[in-house]
Formats: sequence, C-alpha cells, structure tokens
Amino acid sequence: MYETSPDAATPFTPQGDWYAVQTTDQAAVLDAFGLDHPRRVALNDALRPWDIAYSDELLDASGVLVTPALDGWTLVFGYPDTENFHADRQRWCTALSRSFGATHWYSLVENGGCGDSDGWCLAERGALRRYVCRGGYGADVLVGGAHPAETGLLLDDVGDWLTANGFPDDLWTNYQYEGYRAGLPVETRWQRLQQHTGIPDLADSLTIAARTSLSPARLSAATRVSGHAVLATPPRTLVPD
Repeated sequence: MYETSPDAATPFTPQGDWYAVQTTDQAAVLDAFGLDHPRRVALNDALRPWDIAYSDELLDASGVLVTPALDGWTLVFGYPDTENFHADRQRWCTALSRSFGATHWYSLVENGGCGDSDGWCLAERGALRRYVCRGGYGADVLVGGAHPAETGLLLDDVGDWLTANGFPDDLWTNYQYEGYRAGLPVETRWQRLQQHTGIPDLADSLTIAARTSLSPARLSAATRVSGHAVLATPPRTLVPD
C-alpha cells in the first residue's frame, strides 16, 4: 500500500543511463523514442531496476520506463544503447531537442571497481552544448566547451588537482582509507578533504542533472507530478530523431 499516490516522487540514486526531455507530453516522448505498448505502472516500484539501492537484486527492467512529468521534465530509463553509442547519444539528444527545446542524457554507474563511470549530454534547441563520458573501460570523451552548469565544479582528476595545488596526489586515497577504518561515510571523508585543501565540489552526473533539468536524487514531495509512469517496449531499430 502507498501512503501517497503510487506516482508520488521519492528520491533515489540511479544506476545506469537515463534521458530527460523538457516536456509534459508523455505520448510525444513515447512516439519520439519509438516506444510501443505502454502499460501503466507504479512509478516507485518500476524504478527499482535503476535504483542503486536495489542493484544487488538483479531486477528485470522488462521494458523502457517513461515517468510522469516531473517539474516539467519527462525521464526515460532503460533505453538501449547502440554499438556507436557516443555518437548516437549526441545525435539523438540534438535531434530531440529541436522538438522539445531541451533533451539531455545522463549516466551513473557505480560498481565499486574500474567500471565506475558517469556522463552527461546536453542539447538545447537543436544544438549540442556538451557531451562528457568518463570512466568505464574506455577513454574519456569530452565534446564541446564547458557548460555553464559545470561552473565552479571540478571536472579534472582529483589527484591532478591536488598535485597542481601543492598537495600529495594520493591525499584523497589516504582520506578514503582512514575514513573507512573510522567508519565515516564517504560524504564526511570528502568534506574533510575539502576543509583541508579547498578542493571544489565534483562535477558529477547528479549535480549536472540538478543544474540542467532535475536530479532523481533530489525528488521530493515538493516535486510537481503530472500523469503516471508507463513501461513500454523498445523499438527494434534504435533511431529516435
């Protein structure tokens, strides 16, 4: 049973990729992404396959999730990638932004190893503004100049920043190790490093999402919700444009 509406917005940390489309027209989003056979689902239950809190449960997404409008944005989770994913993400966001005004892609993968990655693609009014994809098993890809949403945030490697500012490049590693031994959460370890060094906040996909559309981690009872969530069947040919 839900204490509020099944489509009430509650915060979560995504695991994987998602798109944010600046529209409240869910039917238009379904059409633009080539999605078929939408069926209504409870938003919070349907989000679990993309919620890092449930990442150990190996939940089956069983489709592409399209959210209700959230503060004027419709989010799409589970849209499959292509082999040429860097170029296609940029092309898709750019093409869709001609119709919707803005379309963004974000990614956050945290598996505790070298496969950790994050990224964002920001397209507005038919123009690609920025593409960043870092980590994972490939080389980092950065396209376009710094977006205003990145102002004041650290995009470079933490060790490189520490070295450039007169600190040992492994200082953060030491804070991580000592903080872990002391049972401190990562947020507290990072705050202590910032107090010591003055290092800026990190540019990460959730922060960029909060500054350019909305962050799933900051959903709340104050988030305006319009409509309902649906799960839909992805197209056989992935060509949203």
